Amino acid sequence: MSAQSYPLARSGRQVERISVAKASKASRIRSLLRHAPDSLVIAKLSCCSSASPCHSEACPVCTRRFRMEILRSARDLSFGSHEWVRVSVIPQNMRFAAGELSNLRLIATLKAIRRRTQRAGLGNRLLIGGLDLSWNTVENSDGHWQAHYYALISGIADANLANSVKLIFKPCSEVLRPIHTQRVQQPLPGACLTYLYKAEFYARSSYPETRLRVDGTPRQNVRPNRLPADRRTELIEWLGTNEIGSRLLLHGLRRNRSWSGQLSLWPSPSSVA
Repeated sequence: MSAQSYPLARSGRQVERISVAKASKASRIRSLLRHAPDSLVIAKLSCCSSASPCHSEACPVCTRRFRMEILRSARDLSFGSHEWVRVSVIPQNMRFAAGELSNLRLIATLKAIRRRTQRAGLGNRLLIGGLDLSWNTVENSDGHWQAHYYALISGIADANLANSVKLIFKPCSEVLRPIHTQRVQQPLPGACLTYLYKAEFYARSSYPETRLRVDGTPRQNVRPNRLPADRRTELIEWLGTNEIGSRLLLHGLRRNRSWSGQLSLWPSPSSVA
């Protein structure tokens, strides 16, 4: 790893404005009132305040605070002094039909990943990542929820890292390219850190193109769109069953929280060189 010290680079707006987060929260409350008026998440979001935060994954304001604390902790830990590889993975058995998102048991799923991470031979590498969701359609049909992982792993991309990623995330064999890795240019953009723990979720519509890639495989034209109202309601209710930070993945780092919910990341003893 490079011994040179880099700051975290700014890459556009790294965290949404508080006004945007508050507007998103109000929009989610309106969606629930219209489509799921008996949802317990309504009261949780309505009672959330700076003095008494709800700490819910469904709350855009609490999510914004969490994303800002990830950035602050990264700066405190001099993340910019490491080389990083950006990894995105579509895992197997993480596809859910409409109305079945509640079958995604987040705590159990990430516990299993953490156990595999301990056996994956990452050594002193650091890993910080998160779980993301999208509602996917292909040519306006075959609608389904797809969970995928996005992570930053310190060090260089080599065969050992590739094998570790496969062991940890168990990529889906039915997808053409379930793993994508890319070296992150220094200095580390702060947007890379906030992207791994998204505040908003989208629908992804894909259409096959007539053009082929260099390797002869078909291209897909993918467009992000707003979630349909019923799927947005399903997602908000699922998020509301989880505490903020539940989608976070760590290796070589440990997470400390104060009573107020503030996040701090510290190196694990085994990761200190």
